[in-house]
Amino acid sequence: MEKIIIPDHLYHASFFDDSAIVISPRTPFFDEILYLNGKADSPLEKASQRMQEYFADFHNESEMIKSHFKCRKGEKARLHVLFHLSRLVTMLFWNENLLCPPLDEMETRVARLKSKPLNAAERILFIMKAPGQFQSFIQLQELFLEFEKKAAAKPFLIKGEE
Repeated sequence: MEKIIIPDHLYHASFFDDSAIVISPRTPFFDEILYLNGKADSPLEKASQRMQEYFADFHNESEMIKSHFKCRKGEKARLHVLFHLSRLVTMLFWNENLLCPPLDEMETRVARLKSKPLNAAERILFIMKAPGQFQSFIQLQELFLEFEKKAAAKPFLIKGEE
């Protein structure tokens, strides 16, 4: 399989071990990486549909992630937490018709968003620093629930979705 370059602004050691990887739908920031490598259309064109899929996927996998923690399989849980965290971060920006910013500017960029969960930037950074801890998973669950409510309450139009 072909390796794809992770765009510099999306590369972060929390999410990737290498800057060139074989990509799959379970790769963090999958849609944006494909787009930025010229392999797909802008993810903003179908953002609301993809966001609904992301919310559903997280809800479907939450019990499995919780069971990994319960069985002391922190590494397995960590990978799922980071994957879903990347989707949450992506959705926060897509909700405002923006692509994901540089991850090293996450705190300031998330703080500027109009529609976000309370203390989202700090909570995201907490999860990024310790994704293998059960408390990080709890924070991720709460962020998903809070943001899902905000996203549902704020219908938005994306170019091409009218």
